[in-house]
Amino acid sequence: MRKSKKGSLLADLWELIRKKKSFVYGDLTAKKEGHDMAFHAWFAALGRAGYIKQVSSSIYIRERTYVLVNDTGKLHPIFRQNKGKDIGASVYDQNTYDEVFIKGARVRQENRYKSAIDAFLSEHREFDYERFKHTLFANPKHPKGFDYALMHYYLDALVVRGKIEEFEKHRYRSI
Repeated sequence: MRKSKKGSLLADLWELIRKKKSFVYGDLTAKKEGHDMAFHAWFAALGRAGYIKQVSSSIYIRERTYVLVNDTGKLHPIFRQNKGKDIGASVYDQNTYDEVFIKGARVRQENRYKSAIDAFLSEHREFDYERFKHTLFANPKHPKGFDYALMHYYLDALVVRGKIEEFEKHRYRSI
């Protein structure tokens, strides 16, 4: 995992956002000079990923008010413009190790996975990997074309976040 550098533009802005909780866009741009398109893309990605929410509108972006709605920790989220049309862009959270896809075909696919996996987990406190895989892939209600790699990624993310644990090789249980 790459750590944020103290004093970097995004680290400083994230710290300011966390401190203020409610802020005007112009306050952020006034703190640092020489903002480039990368900053604007990062800020827009925070909104699409659900970290910030616009609460007032204005024809001028500098006068718009935003609030922090998802404070996950000290390290700032990283905006990734992933190569390839199937993946799209994402926001990686250095605090929770979670990645939120915000545009592209992968967003639709990931949302289908999450809902199907969450439904399975709500019905089963303990399960083995083979039962899990068979249930997900054999159920006609679940989306076609499940991607094994994405399924493993989501299971690993649930383990890291403490939602499930692997108590034996390929055996999981809800925590």
